[in-house]
Amino acid sequence: MRKTILVSAAFATLISGYTLVAAGAASAADRTASCAEIVQISKKFNSDIDALNGDDPQYTAKLKTVYKGTSASFTDVAAKADDGELKHTISTAADQMNRLSSESDEVFLKTPQDKNSEFMQALLKLDNACPTS
Repeated sequence: MRKTILVSAAFATLISGYTLVAAGAASAADRTASCAEIVQISKKFNSDIDALNGDDPQYTAKLKTVYKGTSASFTDVAAKADDGELKHTISTAADQMNRLSSESDEVFLKTPQDKNSEFMQALLKLDNACPTS
């Protein structure tokens, strides 16, 4: 009986060790998985913007909310990404999007029109890393 308990305990330890190793490996997302998430988030971002009514007095506030939500989603993907360069690219885009959504309405609405802005450069780099089309 005692031998059975020891063997069972050793087997349980082996299995739980394997589970921990597998869980650790599964927690980091490879480039393909990360980019697939980025593409989905980008499509939702565009869809959410398209759904807004530009005549709504709350348009800018709602648009900022879309930016903040997208920034949070990008941050979640970056946290799981295992590719250092891609992780940095996603984090930079998320930071820029979050920063922009906290700016004045004037700056917020003007910046995306400036192709040379840090914001647009971060999104361009992200799009190059994970093409959406």
